[in-house]
Amino acid sequence: MNPRATQEIVNAFLDYHQKRKYKIFDSFPLVSEDPTVMFVNATVTPFKRWYSDLAGPKGNFALVQKCFRLGDTSGLQLIQTNPFYFTFFRMCGSGVFGIKHTEAVGYLFDLLLVAFGLNKRKLLFVSPDDDRFLAALTANNIDEERIFIIKENGFFWQEWRFGKLGLIGNGLTVVYSQFEGRTSLQTMERNPNQYIDLLNLIYIYGQETESGAVVPVLHPGFDLGMGLERIASALQKKDGYHIDSVEPLMEVVYGFAANCGVEMEEGIARLLTNHLRSIFMLADEGVLPSNKKHGYALRKLIRHTLELVWSKTGTAMPIQDLALSFAKHLGECGLPLRSPASLTCDILTKEYDALQRAVASAKNLLKHRPNASAEFLRDTYGLPPALLSILKEKGEF
Repeated sequence: MNPRATQEIVNAFLDYHQKRKYKIFDSFPLVSEDPTVMFVNATVTPFKRWYSDLAGPKGNFALVQKCFRLGDTSGLQLIQTNPFYFTFFRMCGSGVFGIKHTEAVGYLFDLLLVAFGLNKRKLLFVSPDDDRFLAALTANNIDEERIFIIKENGFFWQEWRFGKLGLIGNGLTVVYSQFEGRTSLQTMERNPNQYIDLLNLIYIYGQETESGAVVPVLHPGFDLGMGLERIASALQKKDGYHIDSVEPLMEVVYGFAANCGVEMEEGIARLLTNHLRSIFMLADEGVLPSNKKHGYALRKLIRHTLELVWSKTGTAMPIQDLALSFAKHLGECGLPLRSPASLTCDILTKEYDALQRAVASAKNLLKHRPNASAEFLRDTYGLPPALLSILKEKGEF
């Protein structure tokens, strides 16, 4: 029986690799020990030394890793147009050594088609201009019309560099199409709601030096990373925010909006669901809001969440009740908390109070300096221009 529920996918992935004698690891902490990245953002992050360590290869590995990525504001807004994008997500990943490209692609198909039961005719492949990958796809009976060759990074990547002085590799992106038939790179790029960027299979061959040169790694091998929520979307035939491990959280957000007497657009509900998932996962690992590094990422998410709630409800209101209701469903969605949800709610309360104080200070300043710019208020009080616009619309300023 092929997996459908998200937890079934996790079990199938780990069972598949355990039967093949891979070393299975639990998820590493989100806060990375790697000085080149703040958070673990891919399954390969904790395993870079497996490719470059002088001690020798340590064998194949597999895990389901919690990951976090936070770009600029445009990245957050991408959630409204791309229903498969998350700030916090889980990734099924593996490292495979001592095999060639044809074997690696064969392993990929065995996992996707046999273990997961995906429809091969709906898989598309974005490949670097590398004869080894192209020959491997041909050897695994992939038609030319489903292979798209790229020579530089753009919407899709053909080369990966894992941090400063980090590993370097090139590889495939596997895209799941919602329908069968011909398409183009441009169509895939313009319609992210119809094409799911499922995974990358990367051949790691080099490492960057201080001089910028690339030297071979001691243990070249393949890195497979596939988004768990995206695999679930393909198997359940739903977008990422309506799969079984996310939709209950969306329902909490919609229920909160209904209780407030407001209608919640799908895109805003996605943003709130994404942010609250991320906030709870970061806080559960001990991250506290601040204006630097990891804490800044958490503060940015909390403030954007408050902006969204204030904008939709028309009221500068705390969100502890929403957060507590949200937390009750995290366990059933595969994200059990290690610490009490009340601790995260305390963080949200303190951030709400801090933001209220910042708003009050800004109001007082504007009485004396009515022409103070939005940039000045942002830099002085940490008030985002978007929040200032909301407050002005509500007559607060």
